[in-house]
Amino acid sequence: MEKFKDLPYKRPDMEQWKEDYLACVEELKNAKTFEEADAALQKNDVLMSAFETAASLAYVRNTINMKDEFYDGEIAFFNQAEPEAELLMQQGIDALLASPFRAQIEEKYGAQMLKDAEVQKTLMNEEVLEPLVQVNNLCTDYAKTAAGCSVEFMGEECNFYGLLRHMQSTDREERKAAFLAWAKLYEDVSGTLDEQYGQMVKIRCEIAEKLGFANVLEDIYPARGR
Repeated sequence: MEKFKDLPYKRPDMEQWKEDYLACVEELKNAKTFEEADAALQKNDVLMSAFETAASLAYVRNTINMKDEFYDGEIAFFNQAEPEAELLMQQGIDALLASPFRAQIEEKYGAQMLKDAEVQKTLMNEEVLEPLVQVNNLCTDYAKTAAGCSVEFMGEECNFYGLLRHMQSTDREERKAAFLAWAKLYEDVSGTLDEQYGQMVKIRCEIAEKLGFANVLEDIYPARGR
């Protein structure tokens, strides 16, 4: 089994990906038999898996080292690409839900697949594309603000996670000092974090309104599969 560090990463070619995805949609729309429709769905799954795997690799590796300029660039790419992919996927969802082989698809893959597709239709439209990109960028900024915090503690440079180790010490005074240092780090950047988080909440509320929800919770809960 390959180790995570050895997994190959390649940025998706979005123009090619979109072309391939739309070809799958057309195959699903034009399917004359369930077997043809199923083959189109499986091609779609391969495309989605490749995209999501690349995104996951980029996000995890960026989280491991947020000073890595390469993966900084990849996160900037996915912040824009993921909402674009979600918007394009609406065409695939429409084709799936309108398929004359819907009953057979449900029998093979389960009713939940179609229920999830119906929910996804309510969570994306062209109006919210750019706001979603903004939210993604703000999430990245928020993470970078927190990750950039560090303090010298007991002879070493510690960030939030570094201090957590000291907060679990068997020495009461060390735990107390680490907690106070941890709190001071947050206090120093609280204004920036509050502003970034406040902007995210404001935009998420605007997105919910554009999607026709009464409030942001009505948007967030189905988006989280609840």
